[in-house]
Amino acid sequence: MNALWSLFLPSCMKNHNGLKVAWRRNDFSLDYRELERDFRMMKMTDLCFSYSVCPYKKLSRAQANQNSRRSIRLQETFARINQGEYDNEKSLLNFIRNATTHGEFSILKAAKQRLRKKFPRTYRRYVGPINLRDPLGSKNCYCAIPSSIDSIAHDILNLTVPKEALQCDACWDLDISYAWGVYGQYGAKKIDTETWRTLCGLRGDKKYATA
Repeated sequence: MNALWSLFLPSCMKNHNGLKVAWRRNDFSLDYRELERDFRMMKMTDLCFSYSVCPYKKLSRAQANQNSRRSIRLQETFARINQGEYDNEKSLLNFIRNATTHGEFSILKAAKQRLRKKFPRTYRRYVGPINLRDPLGSKNCYCAIPSSIDSIAHDILNLTVPKEALQCDACWDLDISYAWGVYGQYGAKKIDTETWRTLCGLRGDKKYATA
């Protein structure tokens, strides 16, 4: 049976003569202390066993220290954001962008909260609404789906504004028209007049046209 189990041993647990370490256990779990004790008992001084090659290796001390230092830095950054040490638009937006990319949700939440408190207009433009008009989600428009003005402008440019949003007066007045004011011909000039006219025609068809 030991010969059969030894076929599954990794190559890093063989010596230079091709001899394989005898297994005393009948499962695939490895206990490094038991292995080291077996090696000493068998006096296999020439065993080519390396934790850097073995696929069952544990984290090295250097890697553990690096992870610990990274965790400490994240905690310090989180505390500094909450204390207001980065209360400027550029820094908070960079934190939001980087935290979204790397999946650091605690940093992302903290940066969004500070941006919402200190720069509500910037928060509305790049993150989402300050307050949800339909927190229960009973609708399928922007009242229940939190969207930033930037993403709504993207919908206008591609004429992909949801049908429910075109029919909703609150969405039209507070979201779509606001996006036109920020990114339209009197703002950033990213939404052309022809696209806006087309969207207005779509709203008329969806809201007022009868079959």
